[in-house]
Amino acid sequence: PNGLAGRLPSTESSIYAVPEPGELAQRAAVVVEAAGWFRDRPDDFAAALGQEPELAGQWPDWLANLILDLGAAGLGSSAERVGDALAKVDPGRQALVDADVSVALAESGLADKARDRIAANLARWPHDLWVRIHAGDALAALGDPEGAREHFDAALRMAAESDDFEATAEVIDRLRTATRRSAGEHSGRGGQREQPR
Repeated sequence: PNGLAGRLPSTESSIYAVPEPGELAQRAAVVVEAAGWFRDRPDDFAAALGQEPELAGQWPDWLANLILDLGAAGLGSSAERVGDALAKVDPGRQALVDADVSVALAESGLADKARDRIAANLARWPHDLWVRIHAGDALAALGDPEGAREHFDAALRMAAESDDFEATAEVIDRLRTATRRSAGEHSGRGGQREQPR
């Protein structure tokens, strides 16, 4: 796996910018291939992809956003493969990865697969805040604002119970966006996601 970071298109940037679909597809292919070498070794995987040693435990920004970026580019099947690969590298992040995949599938127009993934995620992690938030995100992307609001309301209760003010703000923002969308307005996809520490 030496030189793995060199096989990727340039990922160096002080401000995260979403690459073109072709570059995203190339990154996805490299990540899926490389993940097989790093099963249950997330820190080694991140280092091989160019993450700074002092940021051990976090993935590079481009990798933390890759699944959602693939979905936004209409590459849902690639997002699903990347999600499956990353869950093997870091099983502790599987809930978050699978939640991201549900959004990516929805944004790619793969409605049945997205709804199946949402149901599986909620069955496996019914009390995970991000699984619930991304269930709402996915349903919003599928044009189901009522279903999205149901999940955002549940996430808001979860965030309030845990006194998580940042999560509360995230959910309130999503509720407002879902309300605007159901009223006929459209707002773009959010920016970079915060990584778990």
